[in-house]
Amino acid sequence: MIQKSTPIPKIDIFQGLDKGNISELRTWLQPRQFPEGLEIFREGQLPIGLFILTRGTVGVLKSSTEGRVRLANLEAPCFFGEMALLEGAERSASVTAQSDVMCFLLPTELFLSKLNASNATAMKIAVNVGRLVCRRLRDQNKRVATFAANNAARKRRIRSKPFRPTVK
Repeated sequence: MIQKSTPIPKIDIFQGLDKGNISELRTWLQPRQFPEGLEIFREGQLPIGLFILTRGTVGVLKSSTEGRVRLANLEAPCFFGEMALLEGAERSASVTAQSDVMCFLLPTELFLSKLNASNATAMKIAVNVGRLVCRRLRDQNKRVATFAANNAARKRRIRSKPFRPTVK
């Protein structure tokens, strides 16, 4: 639980929450601090909840055949780990503190129990998280389409160059 005087960041997942919802949300959140360089969670781990970043920067990293790939840098105020609230599957990426970080944890089990009880605050947050996941997916689809188009154009340029063996 966080103190009543602690401000809740004005981020998209809290859109539409009234003063009563915010007061209730304060009782659910757990403060967390992470020093620069510490891994907050690792790809493949079971999730414990959603993180609301209130100070600092985190890096989102994904394993690939070429090693770890940076997907994003996130700066406060924002949130990460949102799929934990809706899906509960293993983490799809790792998140590491790029600076000293302060955040709040919204535990998955607590959130789901509130959601199952048709709690208005939890319902509003769930709808907002769903909208934001859709927005992020749409943005990612655009990036993938751009990458695919650029890759196809590069392959066409390579194929269109005639082969000319060098003679010595």
